[in-house]
Amino acid sequence: MNATEGLCEQPEETNGFGYEQLHNMQEKLVLFVRHLVEHGFHIDVDSQVIAQQLLAANDFSVKLHLQHSLRTLLCKNNEQWRSFDQIYCDFWLRKPKMAMVKRSPQPAKTSINAQQEGTSKNSKGQNAQADSAKNEAGSSQSRADVASADEVIDNIDFAFLDDEKMRIAFSESCRQLIMSLAKKLRKTQHSSKGERIDLRKSIQSNVKNGGNLIDLVWVRKPKVLPRFTLLIDVSRSMSGYSDAFLIYALAMIKELPETRVFIFNTKLIDISAALRDNRVEKIKQQLDLLSKGWGGGTRIAYCIGLLRKRGLLSQRANHHFIIHSDGLDTDPAEALAGQLCILKKQYKNIFWLSPLLKDMNYKVETGALKAAMPYIDKLLPVHNINCLRELTSLMTSRSSVVNSRSLSYAK
Repeated sequence: MNATEGLCEQPEETNGFGYEQLHNMQEKLVLFVRHLVEHGFHIDVDSQVIAQQLLAANDFSVKLHLQHSLRTLLCKNNEQWRSFDQIYCDFWLRKPKMAMVKRSPQPAKTSINAQQEGTSKNSKGQNAQADSAKNEAGSSQSRADVASADEVIDNIDFAFLDDEKMRIAFSESCRQLIMSLAKKLRKTQHSSKGERIDLRKSIQSNVKNGGNLIDLVWVRKPKVLPRFTLLIDVSRSMSGYSDAFLIYALAMIKELPETRVFIFNTKLIDISAALRDNRVEKIKQQLDLLSKGWGGGTRIAYCIGLLRKRGLLSQRANHHFIIHSDGLDTDPAEALAGQLCILKKQYKNIFWLSPLLKDMNYKVETGALKAAMPYIDKLLPVHNINCLRELTSLMTSRSSVVNSRSLSYAK
């Protein structure tokens, strides 16, 4: 029996994929995964990421090899294994449906000119309908392609965000996300609590009333937007994820200029001004400086203590403190809890973002982070753009965030 029996025969291509071909194949692979789900396959995000990696890293000019690879990766039982080949062939080898245009019945004409005129009009009508159908089909396919590309960006792990085109798309997603955040924050209404009468303006506005203070003018408290402090771990254990979060920080500081951004491992560096002025080379120099300090581990508690000593902590009640780290601290376990206890008195919310939380079975095991859990308002995953959306929605909350999810990770 032939080893490839049951597999669809496909022509071989001698050349590997070009960039545009690869991009189109990646988008079509997303649609194929949806197609499998419709047929009862259960495919998690990790399997989708691995499938995209296989497509990008291997030359599947011989598409039969792609069929073998996807079947091995995505089939979970015998039933799926047996049905996969037919589903694959139906999806990848199906011909696009052509728009069918019915010919309208032509009434009999008594003259040759009338027949020619009717034939010409009918032909033009058919061409117009065919063009309209093609344009509609093309527009629908284009919308589907854009939607599938957006879904890839939304779900792709930051550790695999190494393609320049994907980085540009991710940067644009971050910019739109922060613009939406800034718009929501600026819509915050003034509180009427503690208002005072502006006596001078009240007298001026009531001259028309003979000096009687009928229409009062109030001194309204100025609107104070929330501020954010970002502390980003750039140690080697966070490589890939810290680069992506720096793109998010850059988008934030452009829309909300009072945001403060710090990078750290065993040292602490303020890169707020460099991000605000878009000085990429300066940031690279500072990252290189931190990389030379590798070997002493990551000192989270020590670096937070440096913020306090330098007087860089906020005194505003609506200030959020965001720590981006995996929690692998080489300082004593109780040191981090002590520093966060002090921060808790000065900040509205403390968010801790860790890429390790992409594993739903993850439990906090490090002594430092476990001891600090009571002072963390929210412990969140940060491995794709959807995680950043959740973080952004929490930033717009007027009340303090309940710590229930944080405690669930600590159990």
